[in-house]
Amino acid sequence: MIRDTYKTFLTDKEKMTIFVKEILKTGQAVLPNFLDDATWNALLQQVKDRSIGNKKNEQLAGTTAQQIVMSDEIFQFCDLVHKTRCEIENRTYVALKREKQVFGFPYKDARNGAETRQTDYHYDGAYFNGIIPLLLPADTKKDGGYLVIFPNIRKKYSPFMSKIISRILRHSELARKWYGYETVHYTIGALHMFFGDVSFHGVPPIKAGERMVMTINSHW
Repeated sequence: MIRDTYKTFLTDKEKMTIFVKEILKTGQAVLPNFLDDATWNALLQQVKDRSIGNKKNEQLAGTTAQQIVMSDEIFQFCDLVHKTRCEIENRTYVALKREKQVFGFPYKDARNGAETRQTDYHYDGAYFNGIIPLLLPADTKKDGGYLVIFPNIRKKYSPFMSKIISRILRHSELARKWYGYETVHYTIGALHMFFGDVSFHGVPPIKAGERMVMTINSHW
């Protein structure tokens, strides 16, 4: 299911290490056109039915999404990212479990003047955070659809200080602007990766069009 370009990540330790180090350093990394053509086209076909929007896990049983997330290739990729991170950070590696794989289709629809709400700023209890964008507003810089991320807050500060800072950032737009953040403008079909357990993140409302992504999270 993974494009041949990226299957080498499963066997080339140096390439995977460079990739994971980029996430740890900058807060995120991206692999364009991550899925092979057959898998990507099947996923696009499924997305035509907007009723999958905002569904996850058991609600998507039997779908292409479940087949992707539970496939050997995707699961191995997630686990290898996690294992490589453990090696870099000198932490004990505990293998991922398939039953802890969480996936879904967060969806925002601003067509016909409809209002959407932001995805509140938060951390995730996950070893792996992957996002594959499927639908985006035509102009994400103008109409939204991007990810706002505060990289590595939990690595920069003590648990107490990171909790205080995160609480302030969650509730104050002015504080978020003052502190500074990274804006990740998605590319349809790419795999965007970050570590949501250490990087604070959220998604602003969109003002036009639609936004749907497939999320892949390997939870503990």
